[in-house]
Amino acid sequence: MSNKLYKVFEDVEQNAQLLSKYWHNFSTEISEHLPDTYHAELEELSDKLEIAIDNLVDELRNPTLTLATTGTTSSGKSTLVNLLCGAEIVPVAVSEMSAGAVTIEYSEIKSLIIHETPGALWECGEWAGISDERIYQRLYDVMISYIDNREKQANLACPQSTISYPFRLIKESKLELPRGVKVRIMDLPGLAYVGDEGNANVIKQCREALCLVTYNSAETDKEKVRSLLQEVVEQVKDLGGSPARMLFILNRIDVFRADRNWPETENRFVESAIRSIKNELSDQLKEYTEDIEKLQVIKLSTWAALLALQIKQHDEIYSAEASKKARNHFLGLIDENILEDLPFKTERWSRYDRNRVADALWQKSYAEEFQQSLKEHISQHFPRLVIPQAIERFNVAAGNAITEWAIQTTTAILNSSEERYQEECEKIAWIKSTLEQFLQISDKNLREPFEKIQQIIANKLEDDNEVFSYLKKTILDFTRDENKPYKELGDKLYPLYGWKTELGQGINKVLESVAKSLENGTVLLDAPNLKKANVKHVNLLGSCLRRLISLGYTTSVAKSGKTIEARTETEK
Repeated sequence: MSNKLYKVFEDVEQNAQLLSKYWHNFSTEISEHLPDTYHAELEELSDKLEIAIDNLVDELRNPTLTLATTGTTSSGKSTLVNLLCGAEIVPVAVSEMSAGAVTIEYSEIKSLIIHETPGALWECGEWAGISDERIYQRLYDVMISYIDNREKQANLACPQSTISYPFRLIKESKLELPRGVKVRIMDLPGLAYVGDEGNANVIKQCREALCLVTYNSAETDKEKVRSLLQEVVEQVKDLGGSPARMLFILNRIDVFRADRNWPETENRFVESAIRSIKNELSDQLKEYTEDIEKLQVIKLSTWAALLALQIKQHDEIYSAEASKKARNHFLGLIDENILEDLPFKTERWSRYDRNRVADALWQKSYAEEFQQSLKEHISQHFPRLVIPQAIERFNVAAGNAITEWAIQTTTAILNSSEERYQEECEKIAWIKSTLEQFLQISDKNLREPFEKIQQIIANKLEDDNEVFSYLKKTILDFTRDENKPYKELGDKLYPLYGWKTELGQGINKVLESVAKSLENGTVLLDAPNLKKANVKHVNLLGSCLRRLISLGYTTSVAKSGKTIEARTETEK
């Protein structure tokens, strides 16, 4: 697998890790907006997500490639399964035998599990270390039992089996897959049993697999050919996948070897079959028109190819039986120069003879071309064949659940937020209106008394006492009213009328200092009001007081009076 394809898997794994990080951030933030009753559910989803991501990463590092075989009635799909495995372990018959779904997983140790299904009339269980012949026989008995009783017993479910087997594709490294890739082969039920209970779930598992669709080339009846094509289309629909992820196999192509005009007749048939398959698919599956044009169709004789493998088996009895079948059914695929050298009885064939026959069958059955096409198709579409299945399992385990929960919860929060937003907007509008009304009333209440004062001052400017009396009364009423928000302005408005009182009190303080100085015979001008006055003026007042004191002008003189006669120039 190329570095480019490895990069695809690395990108998916990186995105999975990012998803975990994004979900952690999302769940942490959204939990702040949710009641505590949601926290347990949120924690459970987080745990499921982490487990699902771990499983997804493991699947990306050890992906599973699924090859699903399906096809038209008696088209040889079970023989194709046996060819892929390199042994005859799945029952084959002229009539339809694929009544159930058989899954074959690679393992060095052979085993068979026949799963318990509703109404099963056959023996179910697990058999380890089982031989090829016993696997074949047990599956045969199960399918015969099901076919014979399905009409009589309505609740009889389709049999489901799992085989562990060291099949040839992996054991002999025919696909050249990267290390760690697991491969399984699924033999899907025949078309006659697709709708049976249990098969639907199996078919769903193959929607992202590489589907090997077999087509019976030996059918010559035109009506039956058309019917076979319609069966193919139905298979594609049931699988729900794109035809681009399917290999169409024209099986039993060896029938044309007997024609006098071979290979012309074979080539004409192949061209006609490809054209018919594409036309039928295009009519029924218009959404896949582009993929259908790239559809890959391969020629193959599955039984002849399987016999070639069996003939080369080391088991002499097994090899001899396969040689006899090849002698009876596929003489047309064996070169004449080989036939001339062969004894009539296959029991007398040497190992050299058998190998020559096996090589001829392998070549003439197009087995090598099929194997090469299969390898190239897997290499080209490998990410599409394994990644969607892993992601689908991730979605089932956790992805769908957290997506649905996140959407529903976020939607609920947004709807709730919208309602609260509308409520807040209405509340803000009410507050704004109330504030505007309050400011209008307050502005009027604040301006009204001062407008009256202004009017009185204008009308009665000559009568100072009346103006100041009204000004004082108005401001006192204005600041004492508990219903008006201007009480704290009292100290700031006091100077408007209190300046006259404060001025009188200041003058009294100055006069008290003067009287005290005269009474004590010493200049005492340390009163607070005098400290705020102009120093030059205070010094001038002090000089006058000293002269008065030196002249004997005391408090008693100020109150009672005294006549002083000045005789000298200095006294004068």
